[in-house]
Parts: sequence; structure tokens; C-alpha cells
Amino acid sequence: MVSLLTRTLKLNTFGSDVFGVKRSVYRLLDAGDGGRRLRDLETKGPATKRRYGPFFLKDVNAARKAMGFKQTGVVDQQFWQALVKGGWPDARAVDLMNEYIDHHPVASIVYPVPLGQMAQVCQGLHETAGIEGSWAIDFCCYPLTTIVAVEAGAITKLSGHSPTDDTWDSQGVFGWSIHFRTPAGYRYYLTHLGSRLPTLKVGLHVEAGDTLGKVGDQKFRPDHTHYAVTSPFGEADAKKRITMVSKAPRID
Repeated sequence: MVSLLTRTLKLNTFGSDVFGVKRSVYRLLDAGDGGRRLRDLETKGPATKRRYGPFFLKDVNAARKAMGFKQTGVVDQQFWQALVKGGWPDARAVDLMNEYIDHHPVASIVYPVPLGQMAQVCQGLHETAGIEGSWAIDFCCYPLTTIVAVEAGAITKLSGHSPTDDTWDSQGVFGWSIHFRTPAGYRYYLTHLGSRLPTLKVGLHVEAGDTLGKVGDQKFRPDHTHYAVTSPFGEADAKKRITMVSKAPRID
């Protein structure tokens, strides 16, 4: 059985899942070409096999183009499933994907700040002004602290200093905001960011633990991110969900 891809692979990611995807992409590209790329891959050192480097990015885009996908340079769940449907992962690739999962159990909900960076809850449950039924927790941390997606979902909006205003607040108190929605219908809103990842755009799929941006220097109050959720099951469930986020494991 072919394993699911548990994260989006991008330039400079590292792991046995990268190696498994490399085998699959090269089998696709080498069809009718005698397996040259796959043979070259087998002669490389262990670290090189497992690293998504700039040369592999070109190969990913060639494979994406061949299969009718936009050349974004990423291996996401949709592209991986297309490779699976085409029969390109071999038994060795499946073993490598399973090896990654064995060593990196999938966390469906993660803490907003990754392992190794300081953060703590500094304000408990409170409502988000401007979004009905949205309940939040504030996570205090230093400016430039990385903020991640706490669940997998799709970006639905990028806004300015409030849920409904796209303008920048010159005082830096509020900062940039991000909205994303999970497949189960949970709608997350986070704000007080000094910067957002430049590649973020509406419709982009993010995995739990993917970087979204960095906390801004808020000058007049403790620096923090306001992380909120609206639940399709009502406000009581929204409170429960964001509380789960505050107690979720951190990942690196």
C-alpha cells in the first residue's frame, strides 16, 4: 500500500520521504530513457539522496509540467497522489515513505510556535472583535518568532490590521493577518504579524507546522500573536479547539 505524503516538500527539506519522492519523479521522467536519473540517484551519498536541492526542484517542475500541474516547485498531496495514480512510486519508494512516517508521527494539531522558540499563553480565551463566534488565545513571544499553521488547511484571505481591513497599520501594533480553513470546516484567524511568508496566497494548501509568518514588534503592548478559530459546530467547540491548540505538541 502506498503511504500518504504527510507534509509538503519544498526546496531544502530533508528526509526519507524526499528520497521516496525522488525515486518516483525520476521513474516518471526516465520513462523510455533507460532509467538514467534513477541510476545516478543510487550512486549519490545518503544525505544528497534525502535532500530537496535546487537540481531536484527543476526535476519536480519538469514532472509537474508533464502531468499538467503548475510549476510551483513543491510536492504537495495533490501532486503526490497523481504520481501514485500513475504507478510511479516503486516498492523502494513506498518503504522510504513509511520510514519517514515511522520516525515522524503525524500531528494533526500543533502548537503555533515551533520547537526551540520561546512562547507562552499570555491571555486565555477571548472573542475576536469583528468575527462572530471566533474564540482566541494570545501567545506571547519575541518579535520575529516564527508562527506556524496549527492544522492543515487552505489560505482563504490575507488581510491587514483587522479581520476586514487590508491596510497596514503604520504604528505596527496590529500587523498583518492570515485566514485559513481546514477540510473539516474550522476557520482560523491569526494576526499581529510583522511579516508573512512571501509565497502565501489565497488557495494555497498548508500543512500543520508550515511557517506562515513572524510576530511583529508591537511597541505598545507585549508582543504576541492572536490565534483564533471559528467552528462549524458552534462556539463551545471553537473554545475547545483553540484550547487544544494551546496544549498541542511543538514540532521542529
